[in-house]
Amino acid sequence: MWTDICFSLQAFCDAMVDKFSSIDMKSTTTKSVLELKGELRLICCNTDTWELWMQFFDAHSSGDLVNPDTEEKYSGEKTGEAPPLLREFFRSLQGLTESELQRCAVHLLGNTVGRTIPYPKIFLKRPKHKPGTYSIKEWCEHRKMKTSAMRELSGLIPEYKLFQADGDVNWAAWKMFKIDYNICGASMRSLVKEHASILKQKGNKRTKKSETDPQEVEQYKQFLVRKRKATYEGVARFCVVTTGIERTTFSKWDGTISRAEVREDRRGCPFALIDFRGIPGASRQGAKDMPFYNPFMTKFMEYKSPGMREPHVWLWIVEQEKLSVVTELYEETIKFEYSIFHSTYVPAKTEGIVAINEARGNKQVGAVSLIFLTYNALWNGRAPVKANNTFKKIYSIPHPPPKDLLQETLYTVFPALELRLEFYVSVLQSVAISGETVYNVCGGSKFMYAAMVSSPTNIYERSFVKFMPSCF
Repeated sequence: MWTDICFSLQAFCDAMVDKFSSIDMKSTTTKSVLELKGELRLICCNTDTWELWMQFFDAHSSGDLVNPDTEEKYSGEKTGEAPPLLREFFRSLQGLTESELQRCAVHLLGNTVGRTIPYPKIFLKRPKHKPGTYSIKEWCEHRKMKTSAMRELSGLIPEYKLFQADGDVNWAAWKMFKIDYNICGASMRSLVKEHASILKQKGNKRTKKSETDPQEVEQYKQFLVRKRKATYEGVARFCVVTTGIERTTFSKWDGTISRAEVREDRRGCPFALIDFRGIPGASRQGAKDMPFYNPFMTKFMEYKSPGMREPHVWLWIVEQEKLSVVTELYEETIKFEYSIFHSTYVPAKTEGIVAINEARGNKQVGAVSLIFLTYNALWNGRAPVKANNTFKKIYSIPHPPPKDLLQETLYTVFPALELRLEFYVSVLQSVAISGETVYNVCGGSKFMYAAMVSSPTNIYERSFVKFMPSCF
């Protein structure tokens, strides 16, 4: 009887080895069981997980996966075939929990819940300049490090029971813990990045396991204390702008508060931003006697929220080819009260405006003009801002670029228009302090997130500025 059981188990292992060894067409040698842990991990998962992976295998066979370079499905291209599944693909799956295997399959299939970006979160091969995406290996390695960090946190707060008896994540408890400690996905990415080298060692099967270093434990404790103390102030109120063929209409502020109450601040309004690329009619060229911004700006100045002379500092964002037209607006409205400072913004490769400007044949790919307007006299007890000392002539990513830029797509609603989050943070820090009112006019969503950040070097520690967008 025992001999029969051993024979059956060996037969099963031999069958698995033969089955998965044939996947790697570049190899002529049969792999051992130890070399097929990733494949065996997948074949031994539960039924629900296996069905998700079967959907992925079917989609791979039919070419019904997205090519990261073209954002089109492989089935619609000449070859019609997705890249082959080599052994490296399965090796990355070692060490993932059951729920993480399910998430991986869902991400590969492009079915991530709540994701509005048109391409999947995980690709078979490394995506080129696709923020918020990973290759299968990158995602798995990050996921395993994140789970290790969660285990460290769980040891410090055992009452939350963040992990189940089988070692998988207790997602309901994790969600409650995140709410109680003001932790978001960005917070965990920051934590993982800070402890990456140590977390990788913990996940290395060949590394001798040891207890967590006391200094590292202290850093986790400080992380929890810092996040628990995070406070959230202020409220963002939105004023909807609708535009038709002949008219632009500003709605009332949402809720019961009046526009005057929203704008009231004894310190005045230190900063306001208007992105001329996003206003109604921005795509229209306009004649000399009827500039492209005229219908919107006429209504905007009539509505006075904010008034043209209200902010201490204005930032006007405009395409380079329309710079002279917008400069005329400054000369005709607030030239004598405000000084002008011209600057240039050069986007990183991960920003959507690059691809759009490449298609237009723009030589300086994606460059955007910035107009900083600073009130040139003492006002409300506030000294005028010296633009030359406060703002840069060129805002760009330094060379060589950092390995990990912010996950821009997590903060953007209009990726073709919004600038880097770090840029908005740096400008706000130079002109406003926590608790002041700043305005956003057709500037997208990133500015709202930037108004909640207290330090660009510690981007996920929140200290809200009162943020009152005039229109969105």
